[in-house]
Amino acid sequence: MTGKILSADSKSLVIVRKKQFKANIGVALLFEKPEKFKENCINYFESLKGNFNTKNPRYVFKSKDIKSLFGHDKSTKIIGDFVSLINESKVAVSFVFSILNTKRLKEVRYYSGDNAVKTEKPMKFIDKLTSYFSYITAWKSLRELGLNSIEVHLDNFDEQEYTYAWDEVVVSNQPVIFPKGDQVNLFISAADIILEYIHQKIMEQNIRLGVREMDELNEKHLGLDDFKVFYSGNRDVKYLAPYSRRKIPIRDYLARPMLYVLPEGLMGKEERAVIENSPSFQYLLRFASDIGGGLKFISLEKDAYNIREDDIIVYFGNESKKKAEYLKKVLKYPIEVYSILEIIERYETNANGV
Repeated sequence: MTGKILSADSKSLVIVRKKQFKANIGVALLFEKPEKFKENCINYFESLKGNFNTKNPRYVFKSKDIKSLFGHDKSTKIIGDFVSLINESKVAVSFVFSILNTKRLKEVRYYSGDNAVKTEKPMKFIDKLTSYFSYITAWKSLRELGLNSIEVHLDNFDEQEYTYAWDEVVVSNQPVIFPKGDQVNLFISAADIILEYIHQKIMEQNIRLGVREMDELNEKHLGLDDFKVFYSGNRDVKYLAPYSRRKIPIRDYLARPMLYVLPEGLMGKEERAVIENSPSFQYLLRFASDIGGGLKFISLEKDAYNIREDDIIVYFGNESKKKAEYLKKVLKYPIEVYSILEIIERYETNANGV
């Protein structure tokens, strides 16, 4: 890492008062000195694990992980204390929210670039926008801050159609997509934690979502030193809505090396959930963090097109070992192959790894 990094994360905000209110919210963090932040963040979580006597090989945690590891009550304070780390590291925080004025916008037009226009109700579009609002958050922040030539770290998002917002991000910056990003990438994880912190305060204070209101929330309750608010609404719809049915080629932007998980195939549909909730999976997340890549369960049909040189496959038993070796030795995919036991041993024999 040499230059600046911008990371982003997003979620849907739903508030029920007299009627349901729905918006998309996101946070983009700008790291002027990413290596220094990484060092500070690792020290923060290692100290936290030591204080709570928590045995876990990881140093990257999303907000839900913090709740499950340390409990709901303690997690609220831990997430709040994380703000001090953000301020000390001089990280700039951009909060982006999207609400559509349905009185002025009756419909959203898709696919204008394909001359095959489809229309959608604004609230339906808000739901669609949720699935890729993380990169919209990055786009809006880059645009408003006047930044370019930035490495942009994004959590994985479902394959989406092209938008003008995506085109603007790509033409001037370097987006990198990390599957399991909020669990393997410190910068995306930090965005997730700060977003959860802001979301909690919005709900606690029961505020109206607006630029002035968010600035006041920061002054009174958030305490972020470098905080900006950007609204993306009706005027931005032409950038937010897909202009083509063509899909963004996610594989061209995946973090490398990618760490692919190859299950044994013993438990049917439940196996992935069982693996993700196992202690062994914690070592895979740590390994992905250390190599600077993303992590995903491999789809042999889809990911055959995505594998690149030096990507890694981790197998769990004899059957998955056969498949991994078939890919490497017979089909000549340029991959490294490890067993899950090799990954675990890598950290269990290192006192700093647990």
